[in-house]
Amino acid sequence: RFSDDGEPQGTAGKPILDIIAATGLVNCLIIVTRYFGGVLLGTGGLIRAYQASAKAGLDSSDVSAVCTGIKANITADYNSYGKLQYICNEQGVDVLNTGFGADVDMELVVKAETAG
Repeated sequence: RFSDDGEPQGTAGKPILDIIAATGLVNCLIIVTRYFGGVLLGTGGLIRAYQASAKAGLDSSDVSAVCTGIKANITADYNSYGKLQYICNEQGVDVLNTGFGADVDMELVVKAETAG
């Protein structure tokens, strides 16, 4: 969804949404604030200005995947470690961190849809 928020129809929200779609991002938000500087840009100028602002914002941002899930810590002996790696891989469980001491400590994220 998008909004032109008072700009002429199709000159703000749609060009920004097109930039988002071109990157393949989903579930994101871009806010562009434009201050009138006394020069009328026309519809073409507005479209280019909003697209350029959205692109500049995305180009200067770090994009990361976010998923909902349940964080878990598991402590296991070394004999079980290989089996745990296999299970995590098969079930799509993300291993955030692994510590090796007397035992193996694993920090995991089980995706909400996998957790059941």
